[in-house]
Amino acid sequence: ALQFFAQVEQAADVLQEQYDPNDKVNQSYVLLWKINAEEGLQAAAYQVSPMAALIDTWVFTHQMNQFYATGAGRDIFATDEAKQVSAHLANEVDQLAQSLLKKEVYDKTKLFVADFVRQYPFADLSMIRTPAYRAWLEANQISEEDAVTTLGTMPEALGDVSDRLSLVSEQTPKIMTWKAQLLALNSSASIEKVNAALNSLQITA
Repeated sequence: ALQFFAQVEQAADVLQEQYDPNDKVNQSYVLLWKINAEEGLQAAAYQVSPMAALIDTWVFTHQMNQFYATGAGRDIFATDEAKQVSAHLANEVDQLAQSLLKKEVYDKTKLFVADFVRQYPFADLSMIRTPAYRAWLEANQISEEDAVTTLGTMPEALGDVSDRLSLVSEQTPKIMTWKAQLLALNSSASIEKVNAALNSLQITA
């Protein structure tokens, strides 16, 4: 998850530099990508069930990849940073799943993910997440209890809960800042005023 956050942020920062600071539309698009990609990934990855986290993260990254590669977002940015990082992250999650799942389960689930993404593509930058885990259980006709046995390694391999919580606490102030910047960009308040207010909040926190 940390790698996902970092790579999206780096690509978005490069994109921000491509546009004039006063280009409200494109600067807003970049901020929306950062906010919604990271909130969506948090919701997918930070679940009690490691299998649910894996399935939903796998689907989310492939939905984002499809959005920029061939979907509604393919022409949204002038350059290809979002396309490139999304393709890379989708491949990274494929590799993670391959390392965690038994081969037969991996092969079957990869087909499920591709089909689910075709059925539920992202329509726009809101990147509204469609949870896939229940559908995966139904497709495989197994219970949540049985799902754990599909992991080739211990569920702990997906990460310790405390690590996940620390990551959430690190990302939350960033997402708050981006939301404030988005608000400032589309209101009469200046970004400088919003940043000053956020800085004062961080000092008192």
